[in-house]
Amino acid sequence: MKGEARLDREWRLSAPYARDLTERGGNLKVDAIQQVLSMSTEQREAWLTAMIQAEGHVAPKKGGRQPITQISQTAGQVAEAIVLAVYLSGRRPSVYVSKRRSSRDGDAPNWTITITAPHTGSPERR
Repeated sequence: MKGEARLDREWRLSAPYARDLTERGGNLKVDAIQQVLSMSTEQREAWLTAMIQAEGHVAPKKGGRQPITQISQTAGQVAEAIVLAVYLSGRRPSVYVSKRRSSRDGDAPNWTITITAPHTGSPERR
C-alpha cells in the first residue's frame, strides 16, 4: 500500500528443500518422543514453549503462589513427548487423565499436564 509500511513477509521454500526439511523433521505424531530426545536443551525449551502457547494455559499468580501452567492433549505420542520434555527441563509433570473422550479422536482420553516444580529433599521439605 502506498505510504504504509508492510509488516508481513512471505517466505517460500523450494520444493527439494521443503521435502528435505520435512524428512529431517519427522512426523510429530509418530516420532514425537524420539524428536524430543534428539533436541538440545534450547530446542526442547522452545518446543515446550510452543506447545504451551498452542495447547496450554498459564493461570496468573494468586497471592504468593507461582503461575500454574497446564497443557491439554489427547493421549498418545505427543502427550507422552510433552511429559518427557517437562521432565528433561528439570520440572515435574502432573498428569490428569480425563474420563471424557474427545469426539474427534475416538476413544482416546484427554490428558491435562500441569508443569510443577521438582520435589527435592525429604517429604518435610515439600
